Amino acid sequence: SMVNVADKAVTKRAATAAGTLVLPPSVAAELRRHVEKTAAAGEAVDATAALASWQSKKGPIVSTCIVAATMAVKATSSTIPFCHPLPIEGCTVESDVGADFESIEFRVKVTTTHKTGVEMEALHGASIAALTAYDMLKGIEGAQPGLRVQDVRLLEKTGGKSDIAAHGR
Repeated sequence: SMVNVADKAVTKRAATAAGTLVLPPSVAAELRRHVEKTAAAGEAVDATAALASWQSKKGPIVSTCIVAATMAVKATSSTIPFCHPLPIEGCTVESDVGADFESIEFRVKVTTTHKTGVEMEALHGASIAALTAYDMLKGIEGAQPGLRVQDVRLLEKTGGKSDIAAHGR
C-alpha cells in the first residue's frame, strides 16, 4: 500500500538516475559513421555532440528520448502503483556515447519541493529514455538481439532523510 506522508516535512528534493542502451556492432558502426560525417575537417570528433543530430527512420533519436523521458517522469505515479503523484519542478535529460560507440547512457535529473522523493521518477525517466532509443534503433540491420537496456540505477538523491551521494557513472 501507499506510504502515508501526511506528517513528513516539505523539502526540496532531487534525484538523478541513469540507464544504458548497449549497441551491437551494426548499430555502433552506424553511430560511428554519423559522428565521423558530422565532424568538421581536422577537428576532434565529439561523439556526444554528434549524437544530438543522429536520426533513425523514426526521427531524431536524442530529442525523442528527451521528450519520452520527460513524459515518463510526469506519468510515474500512473504506472508504478504505490508511487505518490508529485509536482515536478524540473527535469533534465542528458546523453553520452560510450567508448568505441558501444553504448549510449541517458541521465535524468528530477527536482520537486514535496514530502517524498523523486527517485522513482528519475529511474522511470532513465528507463524510458533507453527503451525509446531501443525502439528507434531496432530497425537497423543486425540490431537485434544485441541491442539491450541495462544498468538502470539511481546515481544521487538529495532532500530526504536518507540522501545518497553522487555515484560514478
